[in-house]
Amino acid sequence: QSRAWADAGKRLRLAVNLSARQFQDPEFVPTLRQAIGESGANPQAIELEITESVALRDPSAAQTTIGECRDLGFRVVLDDFGTYYSSLSYLKKLGADTIKIDRSFVSGLPSDEGDAAIVRAIIALGRSLGREIIAEGVETTEQAGWLIREGCSTAQGFLFARPMPEPDFERWLGTHHIQTAV
Repeated sequence: QSRAWADAGKRLRLAVNLSARQFQDPEFVPTLRQAIGESGANPQAIELEITESVALRDPSAAQTTIGECRDLGFRVVLDDFGTYYSSLSYLKKLGADTIKIDRSFVSGLPSDEGDAAIVRAIIALGRSLGREIIAEGVETTEQAGWLIREGCSTAQGFLFARPMPEPDFERWLGTHHIQTAV
């Protein structure tokens, strides 16, 4: 799909959620390399999402796999950040390109002071490490506005669109102006 969008002149990033089984499979990176070779897709247009819990099951192996994926040109996203152990040393070592703030922290914004403090801290931490920050689960314009004011300019959630099949997405894309669709 990523290749078809690129051929049509659409500059989109495609996010792929990886299961623990996929990410920990010793054949994962070779299979990825083969798929890119056969499809001609640009790995720079594809984000591979792994949850924080998967990455922290075996941090050393995760660091290696993330590095290999990045070497192939993929962007790696650490999903559901803040819901597991959130070890700051592992965040630094893992080398993910992007931190995705879990929806459980976004849902209470902007009124929940605890959620606001945590989200501010994640944004500051991510920015200081040079990571892109994505907020997931954005459902209101108030949440989106608050996130923008706090320095998080990338978000996903029902405010923008609900999940949809590819043909519906193509139609939706024709009627909405976006810089990146994930």
